Amino acid sequence: MARPTTVQEAKMETATEAVVAVRETPVEVDERGFMKDPSHWTPGAALFLARRQGVRDWPHELESDHWRVIDFMRNYHQGAGNAPSLRYTCRALGLTKKQFSALFPGGLLTVRRICGLPGARKAANKRERWLLTRDWWTILTND
Repeated sequence: MARPTTVQEAKMETATEAVVAVRETPVEVDERGFMKDPSHWTPGAALFLARRQGVRDWPHELESDHWRVIDFMRNYHQGAGNAPSLRYTCRALGLTKKQFSALFPGGLLTVRRICGLPGARKAANKRERWLLTRDWWTILTND
């Protein structure tokens, strides 16, 4: 094993080595595939959620690059309160979008599910919900 060059890489290698021994842990998910209680997230839950995504040819174990992305997104969410964009994530981790897509074929939502982050929020207030749920076709074509 090569010697890590930064403290963050050292932490990542230790975390990744510890995670390999963890068993898959089933967790409850909602109808969109997001964890019902994100506070119950564990590395074992991440393995369960990754397999649950139904991605063909998903690796038997998440590799160090997968854990790098997962750890980054979880840490960012913990600090900022929201998930980072794909562009920001790729730039911060030195990945291209093509490399990111190779790691997580389902895209950013797949990673959010695996990380145990909440799904994108629904319309925040009553007015927005009203506007989004209206049947505008019927309203506009009705004489």
